[in-house]
Amino acid sequence: MSGRFIIFCAGASSGSVPAGHVYGYLVNVPESGHNLQAIAQTTKFFRSLPPGTLIQLDSGGFQLYLAEYGKVRKTVIFAPNNKSIYFNSNINLTPQHVIATVRHLMPYVFIMVALDMPVPRASGKARREILFMKSNTFNVRCAREIAALRESHKIPVQLFIPCQTYDLSQFEYFIKELGDIRYDGFSLPTRIFNTKKITVFILKFIKMGVRQFHVLGTTRFSVLALLNYVARNYFDFVSVDATSWRKFAEKQVYLNPFTLIGRRLHDKAILVKNDVVNCLCPFCSGMSFGKIKNLPNPDKTRFLMSHNFWVLQQASDEFYQHAETPLMLRNFMLSKVGRKKENDIALVYRCITTIDAAINILSDDLIRIIEKDLCGAELK
Repeated sequence: MSGRFIIFCAGASSGSVPAGHVYGYLVNVPESGHNLQAIAQTTKFFRSLPPGTLIQLDSGGFQLYLAEYGKVRKTVIFAPNNKSIYFNSNINLTPQHVIATVRHLMPYVFIMVALDMPVPRASGKARREILFMKSNTFNVRCAREIAALRESHKIPVQLFIPCQTYDLSQFEYFIKELGDIRYDGFSLPTRIFNTKKITVFILKFIKMGVRQFHVLGTTRFSVLALLNYVARNYFDFVSVDATSWRKFAEKQVYLNPFTLIGRRLHDKAILVKNDVVNCLCPFCSGMSFGKIKNLPNPDKTRFLMSHNFWVLQQASDEFYQHAETPLMLRNFMLSKVGRKKENDIALVYRCITTIDAAINILSDDLIRIIEKDLCGAELK
């Protein structure tokens, strides 16, 4: 089987999008649905996109996370009858706000994500347990309400459920609490999910018969390679979203093809003589690092946004093309990046061979053994 893999371009607006083809965009409720003007601007942006462009609407759980744990704190409240998302120093996000935004943005939205209260990074099993318990009640209630509202309003949009769980035992408890609601896939936050933990949950999804999932906010080399492999071989649809293309560009960082290692090209950057650009993207044609460095800053940022997204998409496409077997993908990665990513390549190879070896004898007990083997230190 061959499923589809998509990089959703996140953090984009009609004023700052990478040039070239983008398969999908991710927007969120607090930014795109907080008032009628924002909805109108978002709708105008969607209308400008080529036919077939996929849109994912995130509920805004990360904005709740920033309100609770970020540098600029806001008071998180839950007032479904108040249509305002932002007022005074409050952020008010409920399932009703998510559903209202989806309805305003139809028919453009392809996937909607249930509202969640993210769990923070934490060390120690006991600490992670209480943090999970604090968020789980909110997450279960919101997932159940959004699923019910999607049904009652007959909204033809796929629903993904965020997994704000630190380990498999918490995930199994979360699933039991969700009950028999209808959903189409899951999303995994890389804030608490590394490559090994993603591998464990991939096996769990396969065991459950889940055919689609999304990984939030990452374009790490190892994750892109892993996800393209399982998209090609085991799932119908797998995706990630990325803001790194823009964030790196704003810091004047050039992503090298395939390695995805950043290179600073700010005004004071020191360039090595005869250091040539080795990139096949249309934006680098005829360019040198000296020319890129000396571009006026607004032009440099626009150039780097387009180049950076292009190389992310190129790496992903090539991973997918060479993901027929673990050995083929490993040899391809070695041929492209060699020792620069030797540890990442070894990690990817271990993860995908683990999946292949387990697939025909998969059981919950085996997945727990694999979780302990891959993530043992993180479970303590």
